[in-house]
Amino acid sequence: MERARLGGIQFINSLPIEYALDRQIVTGPFTFTRLAPIELNRRVANKELDVSPISSIALARHTNQVTVIPDFAISSHAGVKSVVLYSQRPIDELMSVPIGFMGKGETTPALLRILCNFRYGFEPRLTDRSSEAELLIGDEAIHAIGLNRFHDWHQYDLAEIWSEWTGLNFVFAVWVVQKEFLSDNQELFGEVLKAMRDSKEWGNHHLVEIIREATFQMPISPDFLAAYFNYIQYALDDDCLKGLDHFYELAAELKILPRRVRVGELDHLHT
Repeated sequence: MERARLGGIQFINSLPIEYALDRQIVTGPFTFTRLAPIELNRRVANKELDVSPISSIALARHTNQVTVIPDFAISSHAGVKSVVLYSQRPIDELMSVPIGFMGKGETTPALLRILCNFRYGFEPRLTDRSSEAELLIGDEAIHAIGLNRFHDWHQYDLAEIWSEWTGLNFVFAVWVVQKEFLSDNQELFGEVLKAMRDSKEWGNHHLVEIIREATFQMPISPDFLAAYFNYIQYALDDDCLKGLDHFYELAAELKILPRRVRVGELDHLHT
């Protein structure tokens, strides 16, 4: 029997969607592999995954290749607590300071460039070495909070800055299906989509169990994780699309994207 190749995010932020898939509580005709966002982007681009989350900046680069599944997203209407710039100096004094970033994502550094250029008036310099400023994403950011690692540093939640500055939601990741796979395997994709929806519904009803599991993975309190999952919006609605459209506009101005991509160009799954 043919099986689809399903990708997942290797961060705890996706657990409310993917926990039941990862633990095989929900099963189906697919293999499921959790990877770092930058690796998911690469595998989707190379057609090594049939259905997968990808970063919003990667989506803009592959609009002709994939169809968006609007039931699933990682987005925020305010702060998200896991996309954080830590600095020994105020952010507007970082013009000449390299910012350490380990390179596990693509959307977050793009967001940092946009905020630094348009909000604070300088182009940030990223480095893969530790510095007096560090950009952390996903589990690394949560882990730093749990260890109180940067307790005396300035802390900047980039999603919160974006929301306060633009009044818009920010979309970090979306789920997509390869157009070619969708065209050739509609019945198989229907089974995969049902499993994904079942997993998300299971997560909605078993959040306490998911939080308990996440606390085993890192030193963070259950109360923090409960609030953290509440910060995240797990579907792509009109407010998210407005924020995504503005993000693409600014990314094109900085040549992060080769051209202006409008959300109206995106192919959405209609279910």
